[in-house]
Amino acid sequence: MKSFLKWGKLWRIITGDKPAPVKRQDETDESFANCLEDWDSANHRILTWFTNTYVHSVNMHFSSFDLAKEAWDFLASRYTSADLTYQYQLLSALNRLRQESGQSIDEFHSHMSYYWGLLVVSEPKWHCQEDQTLFTAYRDKLQLTQFLMALKDDFVTTHASILNRQPLPSLETSLSKLISEETRRLSITSQQSLFIIAATSYAPPQRPDNSKRHR
Repeated sequence: MKSFLKWGKLWRIITGDKPAPVKRQDETDESFANCLEDWDSANHRILTWFTNTYVHSVNMHFSSFDLAKEAWDFLASRYTSADLTYQYQLLSALNRLRQESGQSIDEFHSHMSYYWGLLVVSEPKWHCQEDQTLFTAYRDKLQLTQFLMALKDDFVTTHASILNRQPLPSLETSLSKLISEETRRLSITSQQSLFIIAATSYAPPQRPDNSKRHR
């Protein structure tokens, strides 16, 4: 949403850097009315996008706001939290995640990434670049471990191959390897299915019934 608003040149309304216009002394009533109408149109366009984008349990709150900035501030205060209870809920949900039957590795990774993204809010703000680099490497290793543990047992051999590599590959490198293995297996399964279909659809020619021919 932030990128979308910046693309539409509306982000400054959200931040409050572009408030509702105030009439200048040298400005005519008509000119001011036009400027105010343009600003109010953009403001309510943002509110409409919010209402149409969020789930009902969230957007039902937007009716009480006349300013897009107020709605944005409400979302920030309600859904941007770093307290321990919030972390507990996210980690519990993350630890319960398991790749479902028929769910691709890429889809499952996107699902886990959603929770990882929410947990970023709880991470400390590093002032030393060296410490930040070390923590980023640690976080990548932790996420790789969580991801491998949640995958189906079909890829246990690939798990072992990744975990035994020195140095340990990054999450993105491991993800590429897993997706490649998944694609290879799907290709083999598809070829086997085609062979079975071709074999079962072949019917040998029937032999003539001699008993009927000699009657």
